[in-house]
Amino acid sequence: MRKLPILLLLVAIFGGLLFVIYRTVTQSEPVSQPQAAATQVLESLLQKFRALPWKGDPERLISHFSPTLELIPTPQESMDLPPGVSHFGGRPDLPPGREWPAFEERPMAFLAQINLADYDSHYFPPGIPGRGILYVFAMLPESEEVKSFVPVQEAFQIIFYHGSGKDLQTRSYPENLPPGWSFSPQSLPASYTYTLPSEKSWQFEELNLGKEDHDRLWQWNQEHGNFENQLFGESSYFDDHPDKSWALKVLGFTSGEQDQGSTVDPDSLEREYGNLLSFGLPEKMGDSRMLLWLRKDDLAKGDLEKARIIILGY
Repeated sequence: MRKLPILLLLVAIFGGLLFVIYRTVTQSEPVSQPQAAATQVLESLLQKFRALPWKGDPERLISHFSPTLELIPTPQESMDLPPGVSHFGGRPDLPPGREWPAFEERPMAFLAQINLADYDSHYFPPGIPGRGILYVFAMLPESEEVKSFVPVQEAFQIIFYHGSGKDLQTRSYPENLPPGWSFSPQSLPASYTYTLPSEKSWQFEELNLGKEDHDRLWQWNQEHGNFENQLFGESSYFDDHPDKSWALKVLGFTSGEQDQGSTVDPDSLEREYGNLLSFGLPEKMGDSRMLLWLRKDDLAKGDLEKARIIILGY
């Protein structure tokens, strides 16, 4: 008779263990609404991508899709934006004790403030924190006709503030800021998507695409990429080889030919960098664009202040 209570006890214990396992499996790592939305965006794009009449297998291209935020500059009537929000132009909201950046005793132009907490972090590359504020200051060309150039390291400053933003202070323009270096504020809502590299990038050069698939990839990027203002993702905006042309400019080879005395291979360098932020400069600067590119290992570590700035004039 004693065996029956012991058996019932074992059954109860076993049943309890099964219940705990069930609850753990069914409730661990629930899919959040933002994550589900990101998955839906990608699935919708891939459905359109696979439906195109590719000559080769489209699956070999799909692995190169990268989550991307298209920034949508929206003019604001007032200079007084809420402290900490993302915006181009206007005035920066700097942490206490942070001085307005200067170069050779001249204040730099304030160009961008990107608050990562304003956006869905499911579209961030691995290693990028879900919060923090990125500031971009730079010396701008003296001439109204902007040509492509790489500013010297000291002529721009990228600041990444890791705080919550509660103690930020909106700064007034320095009295000696050069004329024309203050810009009207634009808030930055975002559209979430996924982008592919240019059809001329090294990723697709290695696949030896046929002409029809090469042209079809170009058309896809024209319709689903090619953003002027973009956070993360792949950049297909360049007319020529995007990564290599930028790598050559970083090395100072503006002619497009490698200096025989250099020990750095542009073909190798172009693989090491990724897009952090790219945006069109204000209209008064002409048809030009600023790029912030970062070594991929620094991007993975969230070390955003190591980005390099390139200005492309057209």
